[in-house]
Amino acid sequence: SICNREPAKGRRRLPQSAMSSEEAVTVAGQSGRLWHRPSGGKIGALVLHPHPHMGGDMYNPVVEAVLGELKRRDIVAATLRFQFGHNLSESLREATAALELLQSQVGVQELVCVGYSYGAAVLAKLLTETECSLSGASLIAPPLEMGFDYKLPTLSQHVDAGLALRLVAGTDDEYCSEASLRGVHRDLLNLCNVASTRQPSLRIIEGADHFFNSRKHLEEVSAAALEVVQAPRAPL
Repeated sequence: SICNREPAKGRRRLPQSAMSSEEAVTVAGQSGRLWHRPSGGKIGALVLHPHPHMGGDMYNPVVEAVLGELKRRDIVAATLRFQFGHNLSESLREATAALELLQSQVGVQELVCVGYSYGAAVLAKLLTETECSLSGASLIAPPLEMGFDYKLPTLSQHVDAGLALRLVAGTDDEYCSEASLRGVHRDLLNLCNVASTRQPSLRIIEGADHFFNSRKHLEEVSAAALEVVQAPRAPL
């Protein structure tokens, strides 16, 4: 199942000091954790976790690795994670509410979102079925082998409008095969306007499975996913 696994020996965990600096919040009836930089930064970042029916939660190691990396970047003003409900329509409603909460934070001028596994499927629905406005989006190990519709023509329109879009997976992922993700990337490139200032990008992590179950892979996936935070927003 797509679930949390026990941390590998030597795995870097989010420091307790960073954990304690997060404020408990409620997002559409679900528990969440909001972090805000004391001063500076302009980006609000939402991180979406794997499926709750399969053991995923907001304390997933990949989620924590991404959050830890976000907090080290001065451009990030606030981060938010929360617990999903138990179906896709609920998750979409909750993620929309989470973005609204982030947008309301002092200093936040742009929004980015990182979705991992089921969270990547929710992120794709956010982009294709709502009016959300993101400057960057990273889909980590989207479960392509499980039948979600990613509505690539609509995703490509967001890229043409200035979205920095990143696709990330490992070579040994049984739920998001390298061949399938390369196919999605190729299709997106074909759909996007060749004159666009930005094109969707792809990062394949050698030797990683769906769980990025080593310190090296956690560091690689969080750094790869957050290239959309560094990229300046293209003009609309």
